[in-house]
Formats: sequence, structure tokens, C-alpha cells
Amino acid sequence: MSESKSKDITDVLAKDVAEIKSALSDMAHDLQNLVADKYNQLTDKYSESLESVSEYASEQPLKTLGIALVVGFVLGFCSRK
Repeated sequence: MSESKSKDITDVLAKDVAEIKSALSDMAHDLQNLVADKYNQLTDKYSESLESVSEYASEQPLKTLGIALVVGFVLGFCSRK
């Protein structure tokens, strides 16, 4: 009788482990899809931003040059300290 109970407990535990493994696999798959979606959104946003900056630089070359010079001076000043 004790052997039968042990086998029953082992079967229940094996079933529980299989369910947990399946749930973790599903969660990992969902997480992989989420990360892929976020990566695609990020690369799309980056492309849009880069295009916007390129358009601005083409439309306002002197302002762009002035901004670059100011940023360069500020970074140079900060790096000396």
C-alpha cells in the first residue's frame, strides 16, 4: 500500500512539473515575442528620428552647424574639468 501511495505522489509531482515546464515555455515564448515587438518599435522610432534630423540639417544647415559648434565647445569645456 505504501508503494502505491509513493507511485501516486510521484505521478502527481511529474504531472505538476510537466505543467510548470509548459507554462514556463509559454511565458518564455510570450516574452520573446514582446521583446521582438519592442525592438521593432525602437528601430522604427530610431529611423524616424534619424530621418527627421537629416531633414532639419538639410533645411537649416547654418543652425545645425551652430548647434554642433556649441555642443562641441560645451563637451570640450566639461572634459577639461
